[in-house]
Amino acid sequence: MNSVTLTGRAVQEIALKYTPNGKEVASGTIAVQKNFKNAEGNYDSDFVDFVCWGKRATVLADYVKKGDKFGISGRIQTRLYENPAFYRDWE
Repeated sequence: MNSVTLTGRAVQEIALKYTPNGKEVASGTIAVQKNFKNAEGNYDSDFVDFVCWGKRATVLADYVKKGDKFGISGRIQTRLYENPAFYRDWE
């Protein structure tokens, strides 16, 4: 089962766009604070990019602003990206 729920703060304004077919797509980054302190005594955060579709995308973009605390639920999907320039540097 691939299920995740994250609660954190919006790193920037949620970007709302539309596909050529008119479907709503919202994207952004959520900062999720870790529940333990680092060596300096501060809490670190993980920054997770997300994409939201449909009516939920519109609601998210309308009501969540930079710095607001909010939660999202969904599934994790990773992508593979290869940068040929990166590999040339190692040759």
